[in-house]
Parts: sequence; structure tokens; C-alpha cells
Amino acid sequence: MYVKSLWLLLPALLIAGASPAQQTPFTRYVETRCAKEHKGAYQSAYVSLCELQLLEKQADGTLRIRATLLNYKPGKGALPERMTDMAEFPMNTTEPLLFVLLLQVPVEILYHPGGPARPRPELEQLVEEKALQVGIDKNHIKPLVGNVHSFLDREIRSVFLPVPPGTAHWFNADSTLAFTAAPQAGGARTITAVQHKPENTPGLKNEYSQVYQWNDAAGGLTSARLTTSVNGVADVNGKKHPLHYYDTVLLRVIEKPDMARIPAVTPELREMLIQGSSWSAALKDSKGVEYDSARVMAFIHKMDPLFGTSKNYVNTKLGLIQRMNIESSYEIYRRELKTVPDYMLEGNSIHLHNKLQNVWAKDADSAIQLIHYLGAARRQSLEDWLQHSFAQSVFETFNPADMERAKSHWRKNGLSEERIAELEADYHNSRRNAAGLLQRLAQDKDTVIRQAAYPMLLGMQATRTTNRDSLRLLAKAFGKLRTGERKYGNGSRYQLMLYKQMQANGMQEEAAATLKAVTAILEKGTADSLSSTRYTDQNMLAYAYFLRYEALKDKDAAQALNYYARAAAVSPRSKAERAHSSFYDRVMLKSEETYRPGFANALFKQGDSREAMKVMAQQVNADPSILPDVQKAFAQHMPNRDFKDFVHNTLVRTWKTAPDFELTSPDGKKYKLSDYRGKWLLVDFWGTWCQPCRKELPEVEKVSQSLRNSTESAFLSIACHDTPEKVTQFMEGEKYTFPVAMSDGNVERSYKVSGYPCKIMISPDGRMLEVAFNLDWKGAFQAFSQLQPPKTDGKQQTVQLEKKGEIQ
Repeated sequence: MYVKSLWLLLPALLIAGASPAQQTPFTRYVETRCAKEHKGAYQSAYVSLCELQLLEKQADGTLRIRATLLNYKPGKGALPERMTDMAEFPMNTTEPLLFVLLLQVPVEILYHPGGPARPRPELEQLVEEKALQVGIDKNHIKPLVGNVHSFLDREIRSVFLPVPPGTAHWFNADSTLAFTAAPQAGGARTITAVQHKPENTPGLKNEYSQVYQWNDAAGGLTSARLTTSVNGVADVNGKKHPLHYYDTVLLRVIEKPDMARIPAVTPELREMLIQGSSWSAALKDSKGVEYDSARVMAFIHKMDPLFGTSKNYVNTKLGLIQRMNIESSYEIYRRELKTVPDYMLEGNSIHLHNKLQNVWAKDADSAIQLIHYLGAARRQSLEDWLQHSFAQSVFETFNPADMERAKSHWRKNGLSEERIAELEADYHNSRRNAAGLLQRLAQDKDTVIRQAAYPMLLGMQATRTTNRDSLRLLAKAFGKLRTGERKYGNGSRYQLMLYKQMQANGMQEEAAATLKAVTAILEKGTADSLSSTRYTDQNMLAYAYFLRYEALKDKDAAQALNYYARAAAVSPRSKAERAHSSFYDRVMLKSEETYRPGFANALFKQGDSREAMKVMAQQVNADPSILPDVQKAFAQHMPNRDFKDFVHNTLVRTWKTAPDFELTSPDGKKYKLSDYRGKWLLVDFWGTWCQPCRKELPEVEKVSQSLRNSTESAFLSIACHDTPEKVTQFMEGEKYTFPVAMSDGNVERSYKVSGYPCKIMISPDGRMLEVAFNLDWKGAFQAFSQLQPPKTDGKQQTVQLEKKGEIQ
């Protein structure tokens, strides 16, 4: 939700009249400390200092005020005293964007204490002009302009609060707030405002508490505490959103500050903060999509001498280099990252991860420091680096042929011989130094690091010994792993390594006990629907079942096949169940992603073709691109059956019904799901802002063109989190012609889109299946769309198949 949407829900403080003390021009300086909590979205705070000058009181009571935000800082703490402090501002919301844009820019505001809140057209125009000057993306300017009504609003309302002299009780203009003035020592008064008449906002509960410290002799307001809470469900642009908002503002009127201690905001500072942020298009190409390398490098050349010691700028610079659309961007990034001191990356998990990957094999001490920074910045990033990248060096077996293939690949990609030699040296250093670094991490004083490293150390020791007594001791150590060590250190992966080493050393009984123990742990983890590692455990559980099949197949074929069936049953059935981290488990364990094809082949060998095809149907749902392979197996083992019947009346019937939609293209054309009834439809969820989406759009265009005149298949793209203007500009700039519907903000949720791009196939009868990002979506759609539904009566065919027991 934009800040504008939220502020429109809050009440305007409408006060009639004006206090006598405020009828002559005067100046006030107000320090503000604000803390906000918007549950489920963000928490923020800021501190600011502003100057408010009453220039004129007009005949109708309107006050002409010059307001200047003198100093500002996002977050808590003291106001900045140096420009270098301002260079550290995070620009992650529209609030700091607006404040930085107007920082130290005097603006005139007309304010009528006794009338309704007025628009601020002059301020809106100023913001729009300055936003364009500094290069803010046009798509962000409208919501930014919509927020100007809140700029210094509470400071103005509080300083110019009309307080009737000698009055103990009064109401604001619409009687929503009741004011009470209580006298204090020295002529001061405490003014309290409480909610008097509930506001007519269906679905929302608004609560306010406003306490002002007032002293006429001192010129009026001395301090204030304003709190607001809004809870309920808000209707924003026709959509329902849960809203839980808490806002506390502390205002303090101070003496005129020492202006020399307020750092001046230079044009370069404003440019660095804004143009380097995601709000700006200044460094992008003429289409506003890709980062232009020449513009980025010119920006860096200009800003390096001014802000080269700023952590915020250094991390911004690295991010810009990463996003440059040139082949050499990685090498430029790598060289730049190498020169950055470790402490300047603190808090940025991406750059910390990348630098750690580049230096750990050469400098263990630097690696330890970076690991500590990475764990503090984002624990998941630390675990990912350890379990995905570092673990490969710990357990990898050197293969000279693989190294020669790698060097050949590097040469084809244009790397110099010097760089190739450096990469080869890094590889050998990593294998040499991995064990020593791992031992240090497993003994680290930081609990998070120890938990993540200790199970890997046990796994390394297991794979490097053939001594049976040592393996038995390691089995006991795995049995004593704490919950955190097993979860964050991927204990089950390394316990399966121990099992395989025991098997290889003839310790079958003890190996079986180890496998039984780890299987029970994985079964428990898979059953826990709240566990963040549920699907990772499920994938390893499939492998554990397969290992039991392997151990039993020559002793008890029936029991072994039962475990094979279990392995097939828990093999991933969707993109979510694949679990990204499971890829690395498979690399380490040399396991398979799915055991369904192997189990189906075992069933075919036993002559149970019907059950085998059910298993293969489940695998097609997990990976639709294998449909041609399934068709071949079907023809081989069930030659008397119609494969089209199987697809449409057995396979597709297991898919979920596609939610209906009615969307509009940027030029107003309507698209409804019902228009595609009777056709295979390929839907692509994408966005102009999404680099992976843009990368595959040439292929999307080809597919769309190939289906343009088809009577049996169709294509539709849905642009999400985008604007019609931006989509039109992008499509025209790239000369794409594929059909585009604009998301209504709900369609991606109803289709459970979790990432972009996202391809979904919809059958002629309106059932859907997602094709995971890394799978062959073109081949899958082509294979299915060539199999149009049989012309026989669908209901009759379904009944026949149900009688045969082929539909569940």
C-alpha cells in the first residue's frame, strides 16, 4: 500500500478559529521524532528538524506559511551533523525519497485552521518538477506527489493549533475530537485531545491520543505527543487489505539552532541518494529498463571522489555494477568488490556472500570475519553459503578431466589465461584449505556459526575415514545432534553420508540402524507443515527410502519394492516441493530429484502397466516436459490404449480448476478465461521490471506468433506490478506483438504465482498446471496442445475409465 493510501485513512484535524498569539508573523523550529509500525509490511522511524515561518494571515483566516525541512534522518538517533552522515540514508520507501527531495527546499503552504484540508497544488508541482530533474522514474512520481499532503503536516497543525484563551473545553470543527486544557505551573497548560465522535470509516477502528504542552507566554506550543492507531480492513482502490497501523510522533519546539551545524545538502548528495536508488531511471537506457553501462560508470566516476568512504554509496555502486547489461559486468564487479574493506559490506548479505566466495580459499581470517558479518546480516544467507557453496569444496573429489573442461569453458567465455590460472589456483586452494576453515567454524564462539558448521564437520570426518571405530563414534555424535544443529547445519544430509560410508566398509547392521534413525527424523520433518525445511526433508526422505530399497532388493524383493514405492510417493510433485536447496543435497549425496520413473520401470517389469502409468502421471504433473517420454512408454507397454484418452481423462483430471479472470490490455481490449474454452492456453505472468522475464521474451514472441492463427491453442501474457504506460512503451520499443493483459492485482494471487516469470498451462476444459521456471515450458505446451481431447462423449469416457479403476 502506498503511503498516500494510508494517510487518506487518517483523520484531518479541523480546527475553527486561530489563537491571538498567532496573528502576527513569527518563526518556530520544531524537532520531530516519529516511529511507525505497519504490521505485515514495514516498521520505520525518522527524526527531523523544520523551520516554520508565519508570513501572513489572510482575511479569511488562511495562514501563509513558509516551511523548510532543515535536517532529517531515517531511523532513530541524532540528526546528522555532516554531509557524510546524510550519505548513509537508506532509500527503501517513498518517505525518505520525498524528504530527501525537499530537504532544505523552502516551500510555501496555505493552511486554514478552521476549514477542510486543502490540496497543495504548488507543492505538488514543485515535487513533480524536482522529481523529473533528478531522474525519478515517471511511474513513481504520481504516488510520490500524492504524499505531499503529509509533508510537515503534523508540525504545522500542532504549531498553529488554535487554542481559545481562557477556555477549558472545546471541540474541533467536525466534533470528532474533544479538547481539554488543564492549567499547569507558570502559566503553562496541558491540552489533551481525545476521540469524541467516531469517524464513518466502515471496517476500521481509529484511535487517537494527542497531548500538547502549551504556554502562551512562551509563544504557544512547547511540545506534543501524537499517537494514532488504525485497525481493521481497508478498501484501497476497490480491494480489501488488512490494516494495522501505529504511529507515534513526538514534537518539540526548540530555540533557533546553530545553522552552521546543519550540513548543507548539495546537488551531488541528492543525486547520489536518489539516482543510485531503485526509484530512479536516470541510469537506465532510453527504454527505462536496463542499466546503461556508460551512465553507470559516469555516475561512479562523479561520485567516487565525493562519497567513496560512504558504506551506503559503496554498496549502491556495487549493486549498480552488477545490474549493468554488459558481458564484462561480473569482472568489473569482482575487481571492485576485491578493493572494498570488509566492514563496509556489513549488513549487505549479497555483497558479503560474493566477497566471501572470492576470498575464503586465500585468507581464512578474512573469511571468518565475513562469515560473522554474513550471519548477522542474514542467517539464511550464511547457511546457504555453507551448505551450497562451501560444502562442495569440502566434499568434492578432484577430477583432472573436469578441470580441463572448466578451463575450456572459461576460454570460450573470453577469460584471459591469467584469470583462468587464478581460478585454477583458487580451486586447489579451496580444496586444501576447506578442512581447516571448517574446523575453525565448528568451534566458533558464535552459536549460529557453530550450529551451521558442526554437522558438516562430522560428515567430512565420516567420508575421510575407513576406521570402523571412528565411524561408530561419528554415529553416536550424529545421534546427539541438537535440534538447531540438525536443522541449520543440514544434519540429515551428512548422516546419510555416514550411512553410505558404513555400507562401503561392510558395517551393514550398524549402517541399517543409522539409516533407520535418519529416516525417522526426516519423516518427522516432512510431516511438520510449519517447518521451513519441510520440503528439503521430504526430498532427502525419498532418497533414504531409495537407499533402503537398494539395501533390500537382493534379500526381500517385495519389501524392497515397498520402499521404492515410498520413494516415488514423496518425490516432489510441484515447484514448491522441489525446494531449491535440495539441488545441493542431490549434488552432495548423488541422489535423484525423483524416483517415479525408476519405480514405474520396476512395475512395468512386473507386468503392472496400469499402476506404472499412474506413477508416471504423477511425474508428468511434476515435470510436464517429460510427456513425450511417457507417451513412448505408454505405446510400448499399453499398445491397445489411446494415449489421448489417458491424458485428458486420467492425467488432466487431476489438475486444479483455473480461476476465472477478466482483464484488460493497455489499449482497452478485454481478455476473459472463458474466451479460451475448448483451446489449450499458455499463460505467462511477467513484468517489464523482471530481468529473467525480459531475457526469455524473444522466445515468448516466437511462441505467440506460432499460435496466432491456431484454432486449438492460444497464448496470453499477464503483466504484473506494472503500468499500462510502461508496458506499452516497452512493447513498442522492443517491437513485441504478443498479447498482454494488465493484472488486476488479484489474478496472480488466485493463480498462486510465487515468482516471475511463471508459465501456466490451461487445458481446453479449464484445468491448470504450472510449468516450473527451469523446465522446458515450450516443449511441455507443445506436447500437450498436440493432444486435443477425444471427440467421444467426455462423461461416457470418464465413466468407462472409472470402471476400469484408472481414475482416483
